[in-house]
Amino acid sequence: MPELWELGKRLLGGLRPTPTTPSRGEPAILTGAQAVAWVEERVDVQPRPLAVAVGEAMSGLRASAWLDGPELAGAHELLAWAAGRSLPLVVHARLRGGPGHAEACGTGHEGWHAVADAGCVMLMAANAQEALDLTVVARLVAETTLLPVILGQDADQVADSAQSVQLPEDELLGLLGSPEDEVDCPTAAQVLFFGRQRRRLPRWHDLDRPALHGAAQGRRSWALGAAAREPYLHRPVAGLVARAMLQVGGLTARRLGALSSTGDPNARKVLVAQGSAVELAAALTPTTPLAVVGVRCFRPFPSTELRSRLSKHEVLVLERVSGDLARHAPLRREVEGLVHAPVGSLFGGAGGHPLRLADLEAACLQPTKDRAWVGIDFMLRSSPHPTQQAHLDALKRAFPEAAAVPANTPPASAPKGLALGLPPELVVSAARLVQM
Repeated sequence: MPELWELGKRLLGGLRPTPTTPSRGEPAILTGAQAVAWVEERVDVQPRPLAVAVGEAMSGLRASAWLDGPELAGAHELLAWAAGRSLPLVVHARLRGGPGHAEACGTGHEGWHAVADAGCVMLMAANAQEALDLTVVARLVAETTLLPVILGQDADQVADSAQSVQLPEDELLGLLGSPEDEVDCPTAAQVLFFGRQRRRLPRWHDLDRPALHGAAQGRRSWALGAAAREPYLHRPVAGLVARAMLQVGGLTARRLGALSSTGDPNARKVLVAQGSAVELAAALTPTTPLAVVGVRCFRPFPSTELRSRLSKHEVLVLERVSGDLARHAPLRREVEGLVHAPVGSLFGGAGGHPLRLADLEAACLQPTKDRAWVGIDFMLRSSPHPTQQAHLDALKRAFPEAAAVPANTPPASAPKGLALGLPPELVVSAARLVQM
């Protein structure tokens, strides 16, 4: 297939970051990290270490920080501290796999799930365009809810991947205003605390108006404060996230929501995923009886909306983690209680292992299992070397359940590009070109 390889060479040779600073409203080739930086430079935000960003947010300045996956997991205590003190900062997470039996070099979601209970709003981009749009959403959400927002990007597939993006016009960036603007308080709790209006970014630490903030509390006082956060502060957050996404989507004509959907809504199976795997799996839907639901907003988790999308379907949950001693992986734990149909876990792409479309299709077309790995065979079926064959026979006797796991081979009906095992980014880029 020389024409397919020629297309691949053109794509791989053409998708390089735009060498000069692109202007507003223009198309550009940027990585997810560059798209975020483009937006933040235009609202006068410079990335800082997390501790410095927390201090800036306390002083009423716009603040952001960049964390790698393992760094994100290690920042749990500081993020919970910032959430408890209502600091409107944005944390960008380059999601790299966490440590385990060895250090991971590629994408993984271990750090992402490690901070899921820190009290922050959590959004995840599926591609560089979403990274750009959700940067504006994250800033709007942080400054209306007065909570930290974590915006995650898969390291290899989004943060470091050059992709075509449409840069925003002035009208979109105008939504963010200035930190000194007086804005209407969006929740009843804020009205009671600040009055009808407040500074867009409150100055919690102000040398001209000193006040005690976050002091140690007794057992009963601390428990009362923790219990009060859900009804008074957290309950309106989902609505404010939806409003911010609606505002940004209305100005860009790119629909944003807590969830994304692709494929036949009446398909027998639904695949639930996060991050770049959503766009990758969506490439299967034209040829596979499968619907794909992407979780764009992980906290607050859109339980009601997701329940309506999953009713009367078999559900597969794709996890980009290595698995642990828990009965189910993190995303599946969120989904499990929402449906009565069978739910299965697919583990794929952890630590940067290539997540191929052909392997994903093979896993989705198999009968739903409790746990299955995508693109990984636990042992060789046979070996021409006698010593290695003896070891394989010993493994099969000791672990018959692993030997019984079928190989994830591409089905005979797999599209030609998938069966060739082309890089996922290349296949997705080719699909984008076809749609242009």
